[in-house]
Amino acid sequence: MLTVWCVYWGDKYPEYYVHRLKSEVEKHLTIPHQFKCLTDQIIAGIETVPQVSSKRGWWQKNDLFWFDGPSLYFDLDTVITGNLDVFVGTRATVRTLRNWAASGHGGCQSSIMYWEHARVIYDAFDPQDAHWPPINKPGYLWGDQEHITAMRDGGELDVDYFNPAHAKSYKYHCRNELPAHCRAVIFHGKPDPHEVSEPWFQW
Repeated sequence: MLTVWCVYWGDKYPEYYVHRLKSEVEKHLTIPHQFKCLTDQIIAGIETVPQVSSKRGWWQKNDLFWFDGPSLYFDLDTVITGNLDVFVGTRATVRTLRNWAASGHGGCQSSIMYWEHARVIYDAFDPQDAHWPPINKPGYLWGDQEHITAMRDGGELDVDYFNPAHAKSYKYHCRNELPAHCRAVIFHGKPDPHEVSEPWFQW
């Protein structure tokens, strides 16, 4: 069965973010699935899975690849806007978004990912690279998506990409208007979803 994952760590977001994502996935994903949260906390009404390692922040996303089986991941600051079935399935090891960030960090964007057997990503990661807070200097990995990008560029990983029409950045693509065919909006950086009111979206 398909597992839909999220990661909950620290106090950046309240538990409501986890509950809202679960509710929106149930509403917009017609494929039978189970919803799980990788976390070191107990969240009432949510099936939680203990952390695989002691990584902090977004580095915990690398630990998701320790788990086999059809898996779909969403960042907690993802707002669902349409049917999610299009994100399921890939002929590659992992499916991601192409990075749109102006920062230029990496070529793969990991806010939404799909995989079935991607243990190679977990096994290839050096825990010493999991700096938190992250280090923005040459020679350091800023985050998990740079690890995936480096493996792709080194020929160690086969990466497929979602249709860019189906997932958009709020910051770059969705202010005041939701693009046609968009199924998920990523609120990377600021603002957070609860800070936004748009004609197409109310938190």
